[in-house]
Amino acid sequence: MKTDKLQDAIGLVKEEYLRETELSASGTQKTWITWAAIAAGIVITGVGAFFAVTGIRNNQAAQTAADESRATEKAVVEEAITEEEAAFGFTLSDQQEMTYFPISFAERVRFNLVPEGAVGLSEENTYQIQAQDLGEVMGTVTDCADASLIGRTVYHFASYPDSRAICILEHDGAYDFYCAEYLAISVKEDDLSDAVFASYGFPGNCALIEVQDKGGMKLFTITDEAVIKEIITMMSGCGNIGDQEASARRIQLWKDTYGNDDVYYDEEQKMILFRSITPEESSYTDANGVTVTEYHYPEGYQDPYDLAHQLWSEGERYLVMEAKDGLNLYVDYFPALGLFYSQNASFGLSEEQIESLNGIFGN
Repeated sequence: MKTDKLQDAIGLVKEEYLRETELSASGTQKTWITWAAIAAGIVITGVGAFFAVTGIRNNQAAQTAADESRATEKAVVEEAITEEEAAFGFTLSDQQEMTYFPISFAERVRFNLVPEGAVGLSEENTYQIQAQDLGEVMGTVTDCADASLIGRTVYHFASYPDSRAICILEHDGAYDFYCAEYLAISVKEDDLSDAVFASYGFPGNCALIEVQDKGGMKLFTITDEAVIKEIITMMSGCGNIGDQEASARRIQLWKDTYGNDDVYYDEEQKMILFRSITPEESSYTDANGVTVTEYHYPEGYQDPYDLAHQLWSEGERYLVMEAKDGLNLYVDYFPALGLFYSQNASFGLSEEQIESLNGIFGN
């Protein structure tokens, strides 16, 4: 849940475990905010330039939240990945749109599997799966890099019989919890946003909407069914405008605001690029005899990357729409661009829709 594209998850080690393993080995760690890390459910192709500009939402508040979350996770890394193959994901026979990974500590907290206030797993507070915990059969494993898991039976967790987000895997007489975060839906160029919402059973199956600012900090949570329905209804019926049109909107907003072509679409690379002034280079030798090179821009110069970030993300809201069955739909709303992103697609919004959504999200 960082925001790189989610490649085919089968055979990939769950990223949060990799990050923690690297942290303990090297003592250094690149900071990612929590929702971006998960995510990858919000895969946005062709707009990499924009997310490079945002620096993966690298503001101090988001860093603090991520560090706190990571500190909690770090306490249980050894338990979560005693063997490398334990972190491989799998898909089920009749639910190919979801990939299940070994349960994390945060997910154990979410599903009340650890005592309140626990910050790590111990033998005493690790939930022991019993026969009575096995609900209806959910399916069998069809794809997994660990061949020994293929064909294994997967059950619903009896405590959450209707949830698709948590399951129990049977393996050689032992049982383990696995979790899925979201649906991996393929949105076609002419699809409407309705297809995305319908795949989650929204609005009826939406339990809540958590609203975050552009830095990933939680602003408030919406639980009122009428308001949830209003939001999803307003965001329904929107066409997938495609990457090129989404890029064109960025470029036009830049031109309208700054009156120049420092931002442009490169046909060969199929992405937005930036023209910027080449900085002056100077070098000096420090007290330790090391040559240090510095780069200087003209006084008052503002890098177009920074300006673009400020311009395009004005009023941005990140939405975590949690389904009643435990899965999440991630939506990135950009009122300045008149669109929202979800499931690898860019959906256009009308001025009326933007005005109404802004009123709800407090932009």
